[in-house]
Amino acid sequence: AANHMIQILPIDQVTAGKAREVLQETTMRYLPKVSLKRIKTHAEVFEHMNDSAETPYVYFEVPGDNSAKGRQTERYMYAGVDGEGPRIPINFGRQVACDLLGLDRKVDWRACTEERDAEKDLAATFRAQFLPFAPKRK
Repeated sequence: AANHMIQILPIDQVTAGKAREVLQETTMRYLPKVSLKRIKTHAEVFEHMNDSAETPYVYFEVPGDNSAKGRQTERYMYAGVDGEGPRIPINFGRQVACDLLGLDRKVDWRACTEERDAEKDLAATFRAQFLPFAPKRK
């Protein structure tokens, strides 16, 4: 069975500066002997999967260095093409996110529950903060 997950995190400038390091440290801990491959575009992902959509892989985009063009995006991936590398843990992306945010206790989604009223308040705050980014209704 194929599992597809996406983790998207809005992070502040200080945290952004640690993203590459945390990604590398977490990879060393949970995918021993794996070296993430740096790629230039998302379109390159399939090139590293032995032409098979069934190849398990992880892909990350993290804030890179600042340049005259602004903050660059760095892209990394690992594809388990040879069958000899380690299995990619199902919650690996979540683990990277939790390590980056210092929230190890939330790696297990069951530890992320809130009281109903607190959850409603968090949802309302989230909607208000991201309203400027919402698609405009016609």
